[in-house]
Amino acid sequence: MSKDWIALALLIAAAVLVGAVLSVWVRRRIGGPHKAPDDQHPQRWHLDAALRILSGDQPGLSRRWLHGRAALEPGRITLRPFRWGLRIFPMAPVEVDIAAVVADTVQRSGWRSAWSVTPGARLLEVTTAAGATLQLATVPTATDQVLHVLAGHPG
Repeated sequence: MSKDWIALALLIAAAVLVGAVLSVWVRRRIGGPHKAPDDQHPQRWHLDAALRILSGDQPGLSRRWLHGRAALEPGRITLRPFRWGLRIFPMAPVEVDIAAVVADTVQRSGWRSAWSVTPGARLLEVTTAAGATLQLATVPTATDQVLHVLAGHPG
């Protein structure tokens, strides 16, 4: 009988350990902004984001939101969108050269846009080198980092 209790305790401990490791892996893989450990660029950040055109023309984008994993660095956004919202079906990356970030136009998405962008996401306006005005949706906790990285400030 005591061997059954020991086996049960070991099974529970193993399950907790596997759950903790899996949780850390998922947070790093899907979570908020982070610097990739193998990334050679000192100011490149990776985070989930969405892009759309407000005015002008930008290859690879339209007025509809395009969601994916973005690599942000000073003056550039590289968005790797996913087909059907699933990470296992990546699409061709969209690269955008940024001319200016309009920091005073940061908005909070509301419930009216809940079908396209997560309510509470921060919406930033950026101007591209081609003259188009884009809207970038990021998680609220990443707004300051996104502004600093795109503007070319250390951080």
